[in-house]
Amino acid sequence: MEMAQAVVREYSQRQAAERKIKADAAAQAKAAEKTAKADQRGTVTGNILNPATPYTDQQAAEFAAGILANSEQPGDALERMLRQVADHPAFGRIAQRAAKAAVIILQRGESPSPLDVAESWASPRTNGRPPAA
Repeated sequence: MEMAQAVVREYSQRQAAERKIKADAAAQAKAAEKTAKADQRGTVTGNILNPATPYTDQQAAEFAAGILANSEQPGDALERMLRQVADHPAFGRIAQRAAKAAVIILQRGESPSPLDVAESWASPRTNGRPPAA
């Protein structure tokens, strides 16, 4: 009887060891697949545009607009980009001046349009009640 119990115990231990080996192999395969997916996404370092490939102005503009639009604060990102354009020697004098002007306008914030101002001046205004005679 003890012999049968020992055989059964040994058999169950082998079965448990085989299940553990299979589970470990499956976990390793799953981890390797997850790592492979992460490697495909990857982290971008350095210049994400290939400097050897010439880009058209349309492609560069679409890329920059996409990056700015997907940032946490697109308005702030645009302002920072314009500041860099204004100071970068690769851009011409006119482009730098336009970038500086755009930064100034962005810093002003919301202001009434010239039409709103003209309409407000066209309506009659008073300085309060007229004095009693």
